Amino acid sequence: YRPRRVLSHLREMGDILKASTLATLVLMMTAYFLKEPEFSRVVFVYFWALSSIGLICSRLIFRELLRVVRRRGYNLRHILIVGTEHVGQALRQQIGRHPELGLRIVGFLTRYRHEIGQSLDGVEILGHIDQAQSFVRSTRADQVFIALPLEAQGVMEKMLQELANEMVDINVIPDLY
Repeated sequence: YRPRRVLSHLREMGDILKASTLATLVLMMTAYFLKEPEFSRVVFVYFWALSSIGLICSRLIFRELLRVVRRRGYNLRHILIVGTEHVGQALRQQIGRHPELGLRIVGFLTRYRHEIGQSLDGVEILGHIDQAQSFVRSTRADQVFIALPLEAQGVMEKMLQELANEMVDINVIPDLY
């Protein structure tokens, strides 16, 4: 199971239509093999259309309710960003633009010891990247976003090994600039 908070509405509707179509086909085959003449093809078309519309509308309403709840500070995912360079800052800006996703940044970890204790756009730089495991535990982070530049690849591999046994989702953000 993967959380759907970052999926688009169209993709979710597509998934619902696929599931509804599959359910309708299974129902049609079951009726055929049980020799039930009471169900015409029109009934199956109605079933497919109504179930699809009902599911899509209920999911859209549910998603909108979750957005409202998340904007009020509930049902949040706490994330830790590793890297204070341009990749980490761009990620923080993207997350800040979408509060409906329910992602709350608990802090940054940096490669540079002189940055510790400072703040980037209101988010504190908690510590050095060598302390990632202890900060994941102390901040109770749900997700770690590793946003390091390409030249820090060796550090990234070490960190991935260190965090392998933690119950946290790890996302690596590529440095494309």
